[in-house]
Amino acid sequence: MAYEGNTGLQVAAQYGARDTGISVGVETTKTAFNILSIELTSQGLKDKFLPPLVMPKNAQIKRAFITVNAALTGVTGLSIGRGGGAATDGITLVAADFAVGSRDLTAKLTGEWAPTSATTTANNIGIVVTGAPTTETGRASLVIE
Repeated sequence: MAYEGNTGLQVAAQYGARDTGISVGVETTKTAFNILSIELTSQGLKDKFLPPLVMPKNAQIKRAFITVNAALTGVTGLSIGRGGGAATDGITLVAADFAVGSRDLTAKLTGEWAPTSATTTANNIGIVVTGAPTTETGRASLVIE
């Protein structure tokens, strides 16, 4: 990462990517189709922090995939979904889902997040983690269409 501090005001600018633990991004298109991407890291799961994001009313989730680059060992379960009800409306993952590789998780979408349903209200997205990462190198990307 490159830093610059030439203003004389004791202020430095940072250029390049920052590692914040868990990051969330939404790729939008000209149509109503959007992609939610959640980057999961060992440090982010220890902190149990998920940047604020709202699932809009009438959203219909079609598919979910995970790509694990480095195993998230020690994590026994993870639920992401409606804040306060992640296990009811969302997706719940188990330890086997955190093995290195890519897999389709569409069958694990539940409640209003199921492909045959749609959200009835706008809700914040929350995260519930069981277990704790035993390494610092775990990294996975969860993609929800």
